[in-house]
Amino acid sequence: MLLSPKHRQQVWVVRLSGLCLCLSLIVSGCLNLGQGTRQTTRFYMLHSLADDIDPAQRDAVDTPVSIGIGPLTLPDYLDRPHLVVRLHRNEYHRAPFARWAEPLDVNFKRVLAENLKVLLPESQPVVHPWRPGQTPALRIEVAVLRFDVTPGGDALLNVRWVLRRQGHDKSLLVRHITLAAPVADKQYDAMVAALSRTIVDLSREMASLVRKQF
Repeated sequence: MLLSPKHRQQVWVVRLSGLCLCLSLIVSGCLNLGQGTRQTTRFYMLHSLADDIDPAQRDAVDTPVSIGIGPLTLPDYLDRPHLVVRLHRNEYHRAPFARWAEPLDVNFKRVLAENLKVLLPESQPVVHPWRPGQTPALRIEVAVLRFDVTPGGDALLNVRWVLRRQGHDKSLLVRHITLAAPVADKQYDAMVAALSRTIVDLSREMASLVRKQF
């Protein structure tokens, strides 16, 4: 059936309107183009030992030893909001829909400080940069060299840390350690949980050695 020029124009208007609607839905993320294609960005945080302990059960100390945590440095490949997954020996992947809820160095330092407070009740950890008048008696400088996971494999933390007494450049202790924790499955929350366990193991080593300096 032949359409008049007016009717053909109306048909094209309807088709263009439908096309524009589909494009807008795709751009806004409202159109699911098949199972598994619609993604929502999720945000993750490392957890500390303090998350599992009732604050009322912690021992109070009248004059705790202040311990400064930091400065802490990260390699460039980790200094970004995305979780980094190690696919192969030389291949890494930035998870597009799994991100840190705050900068990784900030989260790492806070978790480390919370762990040490649990493991060393006689201490008062403070995170770098500390406020004026909050100068700690001891400080732990941390250089994270590697902190990533393999899906369904292991979380790996390779770190160098130095213990110094405030006001002295000479180090009291220098340690370089690699820690690993199994990842329960290929979900990102399992990966972050395994990464958190490597920090717990690091905290335990620090606590046992730092206590000797009290």
